Amino acid sequence: MTVTSPHEHLPDVAPDASSATRLWGWLIAVLVVVLLGIGAWWVFTGEPIDDYIGAIRAGDVDGIYASLGEEPSEAWTWADLGEWLAATDAKPELYDCKATATEGIVTCNTRVGDQWLFNRAAGEEMPTTITYRVIDGELGIVDWPAPAGLAAVQTELHQWIRANHPDVVQVLWDYDGATGAIYAQYGEEWLASR
Repeated sequence: MTVTSPHEHLPDVAPDASSATRLWGWLIAVLVVVLLGIGAWWVFTGEPIDDYIGAIRAGDVDGIYASLGEEPSEAWTWADLGEWLAATDAKPELYDCKATATEGIVTCNTRVGDQWLFNRAAGEEMPTTITYRVIDGELGIVDWPAPAGLAAVQTELHQWIRANHPDVVQVLWDYDGATGAIYAQYGEEWLASR
């Protein structure tokens, strides 16, 4: 019995050296593009900001504070804003992030989703921006301005709460978890009354 190779019909020709070089060139180019993409992702959506945004989206108050290295206190902090957003069903999403001229500072456009209490009341998404820094792995929020249109919708909600639930009015003046909890408690009733 004669044993034959399954490749016996192929010509016995060594691969062209220039073909191998071109193949390696393409592989290296693809690898560089992938690594640059991963690097850009890390710079613009690095883990510290992802932890903060993820904690807001999940309603994880402890995670919000931990992502900023903060403890609850009497002084207002960016963690309080995170609590407020979580309580009002915000699901922040960052996009179009760009490094600023100052090293470690990044600005992103943000949207918080159609389910957010105030977007539902406004009938549209109210986007804004967030500027943050990551230095030595520590996240710091530099600025996260209120979206255009929020003040008008929020004023309407405050007036409704003042008229229908005057016992909780004293809580409504901060962007914190306590105010967010009042909004969450009465938000559906307010929306239904409009």
